[in-house]
Amino acid sequence: MFIQDTSETVSEALIELTGSNDVRLFIGLIEMMHDGILLVDRDEKIIFANQRMCEITGFEKEELIGEIAASKLVAKEVREKIIDQKLNDRISGISETYDIRIQRKDETPAWLRVSGSPVYDISGNIVGSIGVHADITDEKKKELALQEALEQEKQLSQSKSDFVAIASHQFRTPLAIIQSNVELMSMKLEKQLPDQCQNFNSYVDRVKDEIKNMSDLMDEILMIDKLNSGKFQSKIESVDVVEVGKKIKEKFDVLSSERGIDLEVHGSPKNLLIDRRLLNQSLMNLVSNAYKYSSADNPKIILTYQEAALMVEVCDTGIGIPLNEQKFLFDPFFRGSNVEGMNGTGLGLSIVKNFMDQMGGEISICSEPNKGTNVTLSIPINH
Repeated sequence: MFIQDTSETVSEALIELTGSNDVRLFIGLIEMMHDGILLVDRDEKIIFANQRMCEITGFEKEELIGEIAASKLVAKEVREKIIDQKLNDRISGISETYDIRIQRKDETPAWLRVSGSPVYDISGNIVGSIGVHADITDEKKKELALQEALEQEKQLSQSKSDFVAIASHQFRTPLAIIQSNVELMSMKLEKQLPDQCQNFNSYVDRVKDEIKNMSDLMDEILMIDKLNSGKFQSKIESVDVVEVGKKIKEKFDVLSSERGIDLEVHGSPKNLLIDRRLLNQSLMNLVSNAYKYSSADNPKIILTYQEAALMVEVCDTGIGIPLNEQKFLFDPFFRGSNVEGMNGTGLGLSIVKNFMDQMGGEISICSEPNKGTNVTLSIPINH
């Protein structure tokens, strides 16, 4: 038997296929569906429920038929928020899909995804509605567990940030007191025991160096925490990167009469719209590493202005980075196995990576043990 493909609805297709419009055909199909079916009149009174709906809710058909659907299955606060509006939608001829929480016969909760549509009589009047109910309880449990885990993670992150801020503040006060008292001791010793002053000053300088290292560590921890938590407020302004490079060079040139920093500029310099603090911090971190982990040649800052980006290279001929450790370079607090005994926090490159992510730029590192390291930043000029 040839069947013409002209049916627009399932019911029309079934009638054409079977040659009968016996409603029992449709009931048989509905009973076999994997989803629950409820048919209700205009007053939301249940006039039909399939077996799957009984399995989902725990009620027998006799316990559902004749009952008000919402009152039987849905808690009062949910009815007031959702069901009344959905009933009005059905009466208005609106079909839609929504999620709702119900209560089974044993009073355990379940989540259903309801696809509801109005039902019309032969005159075109809306006489009720039909709903297909998919059990999504397991899906919702996973979703709610994920939301709870995310909220706990958020609270943990906030607690960590609060601790970092408080700890940093608490550390700074005693450090400042230690430094001021050491300086007072040095001044008194210079007046009272000038012969011993020179030896004592070496100890004072060491204490001052350690105080500075501790202060730098606190600054970097605060910075990385703000960057990672999204609390850092960027201040975008027009910045002359060449001038920033010159000032960094001056800071390192005065450290030693034998070593300094070489600065090269290629292309046509132009100002960048960028956060000056992050730029300066990033370049200082890179140059400090290059200076600290090399001892022969001067580290170089190379600025190359291209049409769309500024390429910033910081190069040295120092100890380099072991190849198998380079994948960890941007992890906070990571330090190479070949820097033992050298001061450092392991936060510098992590800060630079965060900075580049904020600016839409890229960072790449080329390094070989005992031959040196080349760090390249690509910063968009039109960011």
